[in-house]
Amino acid sequence: MFDKIKKHPFENGQVPPSLVASLKDKEVVLIGETHYVQEHQVFLGHLSQDLLPFGFKVIYSELMHAYGWLVEDYVLGRISHLPDTIRYFENQIIEDLRDHNLTHHNRVFIRYVDMNHWPNNFIDSVKEMNKYLDTQNLFDRLLEVQPDTPAYQLLLLDIQDQIKTKKVVFQAPWQRRIQDLIDVEIQSYVLRIEAYDPKKREAIMKGLIQTYMEEDGKIIFNGGNNHTQKNHVLGPGHDYQVLGEWLNQSYDCFSLACFPIQGYTIDSFRQPVPKYFNICNQSDDHLFGPLTRGLHSHLYISLEDQVFDRAFKTYDRSEPMTMIPRRQFDALILYDNIHVLSSMSQFHYKDTNK
Repeated sequence: MFDKIKKHPFENGQVPPSLVASLKDKEVVLIGETHYVQEHQVFLGHLSQDLLPFGFKVIYSELMHAYGWLVEDYVLGRISHLPDTIRYFENQIIEDLRDHNLTHHNRVFIRYVDMNHWPNNFIDSVKEMNKYLDTQNLFDRLLEVQPDTPAYQLLLLDIQDQIKTKKVVFQAPWQRRIQDLIDVEIQSYVLRIEAYDPKKREAIMKGLIQTYMEEDGKIIFNGGNNHTQKNHVLGPGHDYQVLGEWLNQSYDCFSLACFPIQGYTIDSFRQPVPKYFNICNQSDDHLFGPLTRGLHSHLYISLEDQVFDRAFKTYDRSEPMTMIPRRQFDALILYDNIHVLSSMSQFHYKDTNK
């Protein structure tokens, strides 16, 4: 079935030139991932630097917004320290971009555009902010109350009012930063205490991306494959547009879906012991096995051929799923011999304020 499909093998630290050629004139590059894969972060770092000459100066990442200003300032060399909690998920790409930026004039930075999944994300951010900025006691009362309580919400709303009415004023870029931080934390609070709603979470991400793109121009978005589809096939609920669908309405987008084929993985960052998986031997009616059989490298595969128009069974690591590849994405990256992020053994992440 796939005998005539052109496959582009590549190794760690490489980016297929044909992929760069397909991406360079786009306005938005959507990169889908399955999370916690070391090889993906290495690839993302190299790809972002290869796309920099074509106007891609920022990566939007599916991570907690409250940490975003810290990562932005660190990769641009404005600060020299990041807490372990932040390094836990993206230390590889963070350090790769910082190393590049410290030696090049043409620089790339990161914005975090997801909700704050736990209250400590915002609390940690405020505590770090107090090290770099006189916050005029704006957050003192907030830091004294129990997070995710009605009292916590009331104090957030009060701070929001003080910022918006300019009762408290900070020099740029802090006024805008603090307003964004408060706005996202108020929305995140509601999602954390109510039943989780993926539609509302996606709305937070869309709002941030819409605001930031007005000043950022061409962007790379890196997040889960559920978010980067051009048509909503994967993931929960189908009564709303995922980011890929939404962005593709207004911008010239290219969606690249990245999946591991074999190696060591974890299903959740709370699962400490990696497990081995191998889906190379899928039967011929599946997708990834027949595409990768007999090959021992990463692969870049365009989905232009109409053979990818139909539904295929396959796996996201060990989880079964159904894809209609050409309808959802423009191309695939298939990773061979993956490993869990090295940062997850080097650093510690806490998700409570106990």
